[in-house]
Amino acid sequence: MTNQQIEAAVSHPLHYNRGSVEVWDFIIDHRLDYLRGNAVKYICRAGFKDDREQDLRKALAYLAKAATDNIYPRETHWEDYAPKIDPVSFAQDQQLEPPLAAALVMVCQWDIGGAIHFVNQAVDNLKVDQKPKPKTTVYGKDDERFADNRKDTRVFEFGKRMGIGR
Repeated sequence: MTNQQIEAAVSHPLHYNRGSVEVWDFIIDHRLDYLRGNAVKYICRAGFKDDREQDLRKALAYLAKAATDNIYPRETHWEDYAPKIDPVSFAQDQQLEPPLAAALVMVCQWDIGGAIHFVNQAVDNLKVDQKPKPKTTVYGKDDERFADNRKDTRVFEFGKRMGIGR
């Protein structure tokens, strides 16, 4: 790697730089504390650096800590501050799925319980996606073992067009 490539990997890693605004710029703009900032970091990079579930569980750990140690409540700091980066636009820019976009907005509104709910929903969605899917096979015309089970020729024709089957 060249020095420029190393510098880019260190200063602007792709897993934090998927949209037009980098994650740390969003965190700074919203003046998020350490716990909430790290939760946003893991929400935004989920599945792009490490294991997706691992990143979401890290976000949950930071949110849980923020919920128990509420050291920077919004109502006592920065009342007149208006962030420049809209959380909804940022979530779209980062291409976050709906539960994670909602969690990001909740973090910015200092609704940690809501953020935890939506990150948990994203984790639950992973479990549904990871369930083994039933195997479907499109049998070829010459596969006589399954000739009696080939009731719908539309499935066979679709598979044939898609290059599936024998």
